[in-house]
Amino acid sequence: MKRFVYLSAVFFLLLIFAAGAAGCGARDNAYDGTAPKGAAPRSAQVDELEREARVYGYKGLSNSGAYETRRGGGSAPKKHRAKKQTAERQSGYSRRIPDKSARYNKGSAEPQGNGDDTERHSGGIGYDGLVVGAPLAALAAIDTDKADDVKAPRSDGVPLPIIMYHSILKSRSGKFIVSPDILERDMLFLQKHGYTTVFTQEVIDYVKGKGELPDKPIIVTFDDGYFNNLHYALPIFERLGLKGVINVVGHYADKAIAENDTNPNYSHLTWEQTRQLKDSGRFEIGNHTYDMHRQRGRLGVTKLRGECSEDYRKALEADIGRLQKNLTEKSGVTPNVFAYPFGKYCKDTPQILKDMGFEAIFTCNEGINNIRRGDYDTLLALKRYNRPGGKSTERFFSKLGIRSEE
Repeated sequence: MKRFVYLSAVFFLLLIFAAGAAGCGARDNAYDGTAPKGAAPRSAQVDELEREARVYGYKGLSNSGAYETRRGGGSAPKKHRAKKQTAERQSGYSRRIPDKSARYNKGSAEPQGNGDDTERHSGGIGYDGLVVGAPLAALAAIDTDKADDVKAPRSDGVPLPIIMYHSILKSRSGKFIVSPDILERDMLFLQKHGYTTVFTQEVIDYVKGKGELPDKPIIVTFDDGYFNNLHYALPIFERLGLKGVINVVGHYADKAIAENDTNPNYSHLTWEQTRQLKDSGRFEIGNHTYDMHRQRGRLGVTKLRGECSEDYRKALEADIGRLQKNLTEKSGVTPNVFAYPFGKYCKDTPQILKDMGFEAIFTCNEGINNIRRGDYDTLLALKRYNRPGGKSTERFFSKLGIRSEE
């Protein structure tokens, strides 16, 4: 009798455990993605950056918009989902679901059509219908600020971290704003730990089998083409002998010329100022679209709902090609590097950009890149870490595995 009671109790506990695991899987799949919401445009730079924060959509680091309210439903608690998504990225676990059953893709701003290839990708939280399953529920307690957040790349390549800055201001800090002092402190920290800033072209050449990379290469990027990048960042880069990349938006340059105002708090680079950065020898220039850095209608370079592949290609070629032409004629540079606005893109986008002559593409996905000879696919999906304000240099770089004790 005692044995029967014992076996019954064990069986009952196993049933409870199985039911709980199934429930975890259902909850995980219920939070498989969210829809970023656009905001009404404002003129002030800080408002523009705050709008970007809502599109990128998560605490401190620019990425996938995964914390926005889900279209047609509620959202998961931010803290839980931040930890859960970090666990998803670390584990690499996913399972594919049939395309017809995936009404929403990760990072999508709209419901998807039937077979019209309108998938939107971003932030490393799924690609082309990938979802995560129940086994990740046990990893939800991982702290995203712990130092062991990034796993070392394979030993057969060169580890390449890429940092993404935006605006440099003395007056305030935010998710996309750091002070000149923080920027300089960051750069000194990297130099102290043996890192050497490189141009994207050097990485492209290495993949092509030409030249070598330093022992610890790192790329430093600045998105959106703020005038304060010239005003504050250039003197620091010249003083410390650094290299960086400025990804400019063409519409902002034309607007800066029309306004004829050079205020570090809100102005953007003109074509001539972009030329000045290029001629300094300290900065590469990247293409960040002419006028697709928008949140309404088309979100960045994603497809419109129901847009066919041919029309989508024409739209990208017209806009991005316009910026290429302007930069060639007015700034004396023709970029071969592109940065996705808001980190959003579709499955067709990389090939279109490649056909247009771009050899490297910056995403907003987090991770350390593993650069190898002949691996051109990695160049078309370079990962970056957004550098937010409000964090010390040591705390931010510990996330990349770069620690003071090295």
